[in-house]
Amino acid sequence: MRIFTREIVVSPRHIDIQNRVSNLCYVQWMQDLAISHSTVQGWGVERYEAEGHGWVVRQHTITYKRPALAGDIITAATWVAELASRQSLRRYLFWRGTDRSVLAEAATVWVYIDMATGRPSRLPPLPAIGLRGRGRCQGSPAVPAGLAAARTIPASPPGGPDPCHRSGQAGTGSCRPGLESKLAAARPFPVGRPPPKREGRRISLPL
Repeated sequence: MRIFTREIVVSPRHIDIQNRVSNLCYVQWMQDLAISHSTVQGWGVERYEAEGHGWVVRQHTITYKRPALAGDIITAATWVAELASRQSLRRYLFWRGTDRSVLAEAATVWVYIDMATGRPSRLPPLPAIGLRGRGRCQGSPAVPAGLAAARTIPASPPGGPDPCHRSGQAGTGSCRPGLESKLAAARPFPVGRPPPKREGRRISLPL
């Protein structure tokens, strides 16, 4: 399993009327992370279109733990946690680098479909779609020793219509082999059920 990470700089355009990052931004970032992760492994949107297959969201599950504020630098990580014959479970973790606070845990159930019919389709062999493997992801920058942070980039294009949208940034970020064992310490909650209470428990971060 490969972990894809990206840093997001929170700008005033991401802030809602409660002076924190809008919940909707996390949903957009989740989609952008999934697309970017797939793209750096050689499976961008154009390739899926050429193959006549693609992914659609069946379910998003998000637990917001702490607010993110303007000026924060968020590290976002995603990985494919489970695979079935026609769908995958992708998990996400967002944390703030300055104090290592976990901001949100999330998961998405993606369904693999035939674009012509819109119906679920059986996945091809795993190496063909790059969902598993060892080593650095194709097209990603080298990972410095000590799990250094991924490249810092703005979280939205200047002047863009959607303050949370990040199109055109699909190949930016890094894949970090071996990071999954540290992320596993966070024990993301089961999809479809509320997360368990974790009173007094500290979540270990890969920093």
